[in-house]
Amino acid sequence: MKDKARQIVYQILTKIDSEEAYSNLTLNKEINKANLDSRDRGLVTELVYGVLRMRGHIDYVIDQFSRRQIKELDVKVRNLLRMGVYQIKFLDKIPSRAAVHSTVELAKQDHHQGIVKFVNGVLRNIDRGLDEVTFPDKENEPVKYISSYYSHPEWLVELWIKRFGIEETMELCNANNQIPDLIVRTNTLKTNPATLADALSENYGLDVYLLPYPYEGLLLENASGFTELAEFKNGLFTVQGQASMLVAHALNPQPEMKVVDLCAAPGGKLTHLAALMENQGEIMAIDIHDHKIALIDGLCQRLGVTNVKTICADASILDFAEGQFDRVLLDAPCSGFGLLAQKPEIRWFKTPQEITELVKLQKTLARTGLSWLKPGGIMVYSTCTLIEEENRGIIEDLLEWGNVELLDLRPCLPVEEREIWQENGLNTPYLEFLPHISETEGFFIAALRKLD
Repeated sequence: MKDKARQIVYQILTKIDSEEAYSNLTLNKEINKANLDSRDRGLVTELVYGVLRMRGHIDYVIDQFSRRQIKELDVKVRNLLRMGVYQIKFLDKIPSRAAVHSTVELAKQDHHQGIVKFVNGVLRNIDRGLDEVTFPDKENEPVKYISSYYSHPEWLVELWIKRFGIEETMELCNANNQIPDLIVRTNTLKTNPATLADALSENYGLDVYLLPYPYEGLLLENASGFTELAEFKNGLFTVQGQASMLVAHALNPQPEMKVVDLCAAPGGKLTHLAALMENQGEIMAIDIHDHKIALIDGLCQRLGVTNVKTICADASILDFAEGQFDRVLLDAPCSGFGLLAQKPEIRWFKTPQEITELVKLQKTLARTGLSWLKPGGIMVYSTCTLIEEENRGIIEDLLEWGNVELLDLRPCLPVEEREIWQENGLNTPYLEFLPHISETEGFFIAALRKLD
């Protein structure tokens, strides 16, 4: 097959657009199936994530040069044009002529001559006129400007402007468009961070950095294909975001405790709890989907976790006796707007109506979790979103509804980090990670203690 890498990109983007598939799962599946070399793997990854991140910007450019607006085009034609424009505008190492030619060759495989000529004409016009493209005026139309230039949906930009203001919203959206670092968690059931870092560096020549917090975290550079490393296969580490790792520390489980995780899949936080508990005590892991229970079981097996019992059920209607758990974790189903760097397609698929439904579910799950908690026990509520109704709004609801108190999680952060947060107006008992400030994924973590 000619230009196998771009063919795969074309297929992946079309699948994501047509089926609202997750980029990371689709990308990994197709790359592994195609058996690409490291160079082509890198190109596929760059093009898929790049097009998804900058889709709004790219579509705005296309609409300046196409006689038919992007929303009117067939999904395959849309993604051909997006691939071409991304290479022309954002990839300096690929000559524009090559970008146009490779896209036109892809068009020939799926489309009649009229579409091929259309794609060729639009891309050549964009290549010639790219420097003349102007975006909406930032002062007079800030929502349209940020939406088109920084590639985020208008409704989300408007929401963030109301909360953060124009300048900070631009900083946040820009942070969402950066390539995220690869962060992993050391599995302390099997090794320690320093030993693992030395092994990855010495055995494979990887650039490995210890994170300032939490202590299990490592940043890996030049780690393409890391899932094939013996250390990964043997369960010495797993992928988990820096902010996400603080969830288990906020819950502070002890080895003898009985813990429940209401929405446990895919199991990163769950297995972190097991490590902190030294594989002692008992963790009940609940998830509503069979295939996700299988993911949890597989992860536990790879990491050597033995104190977890999985249950496939809807936690919101599960009939457990009240007051039986020392710790409750609710990493709630959410809109995911803290992960726009890691999963850029989320911004194009989620709607305000979905958030309304999610908030109802989050309240139900949170109240259920509190009812299962022993007096004096702690529940941690976390999300990977930056929508206030899903975060602070839920905590305020619980403080009004239940006999609980909000715990101060600021001591989970190093002193230097706390000072940065305070300077940026984030001096709250709960932790809200904003990517443009914390340089992590976006995340929210709050801890509640049940009173006697």
